[in-house]
Amino acid sequence: ASNTLLSVVLSVAIACARTPPASATIHQHRMPKPEKPSTGVAFPLVKGTRSSTAAGKAVWIRAAKSVEGGEALAVQIEKEKDWRHNYVPHIVNLTRLSVKSSSNALSVAREGLAALHETLEFIPAAGESGVKLQDAMGGANGSKFHTGSFKGSGAAKLLEVPLAGSVLSGSDLNTKIDQWVEYGCLEADAAAAIKAVNNDPSK
Repeated sequence: ASNTLLSVVLSVAIACARTPPASATIHQHRMPKPEKPSTGVAFPLVKGTRSSTAAGKAVWIRAAKSVEGGEALAVQIEKEKDWRHNYVPHIVNLTRLSVKSSSNALSVAREGLAALHETLEFIPAAGESGVKLQDAMGGANGSKFHTGSFKGSGAAKLLEVPLAGSVLSGSDLNTKIDQWVEYGCLEADAAAAIKAVNNDPSK
């Protein structure tokens, strides 16, 4: 979320530019930001605010605990005080545990997804109480979900991918896709799907 705080910043700058008397005492008062009404899928309330950090850590902790050797990592994640800036090493360590075996990878994925369903909330409309996402998917609060598809009617256009100041298409795009696959940053099946559309935009 991005809120315009220009007026506040200017006020603070002006106040700081003035030298207070030696005997003056400056007290800073921070006004809490009002919580915006949430709808749809939302993070759970923690001390009056919807914290992505608390929810995220809870999910990663449960995922870590699902595999052998993950208990220590779960403790490290729980104790991490600056999760927003220091989460990467923890996720790397969990990935290392995951790739040890297919069963590890599946356990981490399943438990992490289950934790998301149990942690996140679904709010039908602004001002209404939320329910756990897993309960909402089961029809709580009268929630009904369905799948659907949209079929476009416009003419197929050439696939173009902007990259580093240029636009790739046709054979140039296929060449770059092959390079990405060889480098290891693109899966072969994803590359094949992109090439299929690139070679025949009507698909």
